[in-house]
Amino acid sequence: MPTTKSSAKHLRQTKWRTAHNQKILNEIKSLLKKSRLLIVAKKKDEAQANTALLIKAVDRASRKNVITKNKAARIKSRIILQLNKL
Repeated sequence: MPTTKSSAKHLRQTKWRTAHNQKILNEIKSLLKKSRLLIVAKKKDEAQANTALLIKAVDRASRKNVITKNKAARIKSRIILQLNKL
């Protein structure tokens, strides 16, 4: 339990930020899973459309420091490689 007003505020901010970041990460994970399933099913047009959404979400998360820029680059690189194999 926080003892000072500033530590109580810090706890509130941390809880909000954690919840917000988890929402963004869950969105990325679900888009990534959907893209991979579409690639496995060989639905190229749908996979390309979903991958575009994924890349947009990953770039946004990277810009806001939810994920690191290297992780964003790694996610994008791997999904594009899989998509190009179709």
